[in-house]
Amino acid sequence: MSEQLSLLSKAAPRPDRPLAARLDPVTSHLAAVEVRVAGSEISQARRVWEAICRTPGLTGLELAHAHGIDRYIIGRRASLLVSSGLIAQGKPRRDRHSGRMAQPLYPTSRAWEDAWPGW
Repeated sequence: MSEQLSLLSKAAPRPDRPLAARLDPVTSHLAAVEVRVAGSEISQARRVWEAICRTPGLTGLELAHAHGIDRYIIGRRASLLVSSGLIAQGKPRRDRHSGRMAQPLYPTSRAWEDAWPGW
């Protein structure tokens, strides 16, 4: 296996779902490939997970305001963290910023290293 292919196969632990939806424009698919190959997916997930651990019980938008992380990155990576068992969604409540119903996010007892060893 070439060095480039071995790097791509170790890009990031993830579910078998694509980062872009099937009907998304080609630019979304190109951006998804870039995120995965560059390793941004895992570093973004780690950053979101650490923010949730520091301030459990906040919604995605509240986390964005509290930690300066783009709210769309939080939304995308939170679903990955839920499927990995690193975070759980709480009972819906009103978001303090939008006034809309949203689910707060909580860390689980599962450690990062247990979910993704070596990452």
